[in-house]
Amino acid sequence: MNTSDKPYSADSYPPAGLMQLVRKSGGASMKTLWAFIFLLAAFGLVGRIDFETALDMDAFRQEYVRQFNTHRALVEDVR
Repeated sequence: MNTSDKPYSADSYPPAGLMQLVRKSGGASMKTLWAFIFLLAAFGLVGRIDFETALDMDAFRQEYVRQFNTHRALVEDVR
């Protein structure tokens, strides 16, 4: 691996400047990165639960409307 001081040299992977930045910061940027990833995952999970709930409620509403219309048709036939 190339250990030159060029921040983004073509033959270094990962970029040497990025690794030096992480080492110099004492891991503070990694903690920030992990916190950011955790927040994204948490909001993603909440969003997924909300989406699933919305789908379930939509199915419930459709079933309710179907049963209500059937019941109303039966009541109208009795009159």
